[in-house]
Order: sequence, then structure tokens, then C-alpha cells
Amino acid sequence: MAKKHLGELLIEEGYITQKMLDKALELQKENNILLGEALLTLDALTRPELEKFLFQYRDIEEVRQWAESILKQEAIDNIVNNNINDQNQS
Repeated sequence: MAKKHLGELLIEEGYITQKMLDKALELQKENNILLGEALLTLDALTRPELEKFLFQYRDIEEVRQWAESILKQEAIDNIVNNNINDQNQS
């Protein structure tokens, strides 16, 4: 069985269209961001939809790596936001 890319799986499952994927891939390339980030930025996918997809395909290594990178970025964002909030309260 050929390895499928994340975008292909998202299209097959009805989460996004090919047009949405094309726009997201362009945004991803221009801004050096993750595909999931690009899809969320374009409102092609909601956070709950992304989480449902990630859970559904968690056994696929590429999806697991993608989910881990998204969670790492969220953790970094939370740390930065907490530090900014702490500085603003001082």
C-alpha cells in the first residue's frame, strides 16, 4: 500500500477540499509553517476537526509526528503567552 500524505487523508475523509489543500500548501511553503497551522490559519479546518482527525489516524507514524509537533508548538505558545502575561502584571 502506498504511503498517503496528510493532505490526501484529510481530503479522503471529507475534512478539506483539494482547493483548500493547495492554498494551505502554498501558505505552508511561503511561511515555513506546518500544514495543520496553515489549514487552521485559512479556516479550512477547525481545531476540533483537526483533533478528531489526529485521533482517528494516530496509528499512522506521519500523523503522530504531525500531532506531536502541533502539541509542542502549542506548549511553546502557552509558555510565551504566560511569560507575557506575567510581565504585564508586574
